[in-house]
This record gives sequence, structure tokens and C-alpha cells, in this order.
Amino acid sequence: MDTENNILIKTRDLGEQEIKQEDVINFPNGLFAFENAKSFALLTPLGREASPMWLQCIEEVVPCFIVFNPHDLILDYNPVPDKEDMETIKAESIDDLDFLVLAVIPNDIRETTLNLKSPVIINRKNNLAVQTILSEDYDLKFPLYKDIREV
Repeated sequence: MDTENNILIKTRDLGEQEIKQEDVINFPNGLFAFENAKSFALLTPLGREASPMWLQCIEEVVPCFIVFNPHDLILDYNPVPDKEDMETIKAESIDDLDFLVLAVIPNDIRETTLNLKSPVIINRKNNLAVQTILSEDYDLKFPLYKDIREV
């Protein structure tokens, strides 16, 4: 690995991690309630693109979010970003986008929910990202472990 272009970051949950500079995800507008946090790393301790993933701010230990690829969990999740979001991340096609949803994990992990209404959208061609509020009617608190809770 070429360590010349790598940076060492401190994480909330995973200790120190080395990431490639070109893998830094930039949020021009920050994230909701964290507008000053602009640069993040997507950490995948379970393997590339395997959920859960950690969206870790690289400037500070907090904020850090546990995120999931909603397409792995919900077959009919088809969000449509608005024109302003597409312009912010300089996206030409929805095919260039990755969507991640933030998890809310309470003390009882079986009560974990996903915010499907306000995903993070990443343009994988340039690593620009935005968090948005979709016009579609998606759940703010989608139960991740619905079947487990019913047992």
C-alpha cells in the first residue's frame, strides 16, 4: 500500500485507521446537525460494502454514524434525489450514486431503526456527498430487526 497518500484518523469505535486520501468523502454542506463536519471516511470492518459500515468524520472522533446500504435490506427502496442535490454533488446520473441510511442504535440493539427518509447520497465518481430529505414517503424509523422483536 502506498502510505505516502494515506492519512491516519482516530475513530470513535475502531481505534486508529489508515485511509487513502482519495477515499475521503466530502460533504460541502456537512450533515444535518453537523454542518461543520465536511470530510468523512467510510469504514467497512466486515468487508468492502458490507453493512454495517461506519461513516467517520476524519477531522474529529465525533461525529461518527453507523450506516447501512438500504438496497441490501429493502427491495423497493428507490430514492430519487432532487435537482439541487444532484448539482451539489456534481452528479450526472443516478447510476453514479451510492445511498446509505443512518442507524439509530438504542441500548436494546433489537430496537435499532434506520432513517430511510434522509439518506446520505455519495457520488462515487468524485466522492462528493450530501444528506437529503426525500420527497418520497419513506420511514424515519424503519425497524432493522423487525422479525427479531416479534419473536
